[in-house]
Amino acid sequence: MVHVSEISWTKKNVHPGKIVSTSQEVDVVVIEVDPDKRRISLGLKQAISNPWEAFAEAHPIGSTVEGEVKNATEFGLFIGLDNDVDGMVHM
Repeated sequence: MVHVSEISWTKKNVHPGKIVSTSQEVDVVVIEVDPDKRRISLGLKQAISNPWEAFAEAHPIGSTVEGEVKNATEFGLFIGLDNDVDGMVHM
């Protein structure tokens, strides 16, 4: 199986060919079926929980959250929050 740490909803992902190998078993989600082209689109990361959805459930709009400033730019601050989710405070 593919290790969850190799696939991410929040970090830049690498090409699936660098994560899995031929004949390896993986859990995937069917994203699209195109019978005319005889193609099925599958997703690796869709088989793991989406931290954005979990964050939204745990912190409704208007909630106060704490995090660590990860980066400051001329247009705002990027704040590290729960489960590797980053937020931006616009200047």
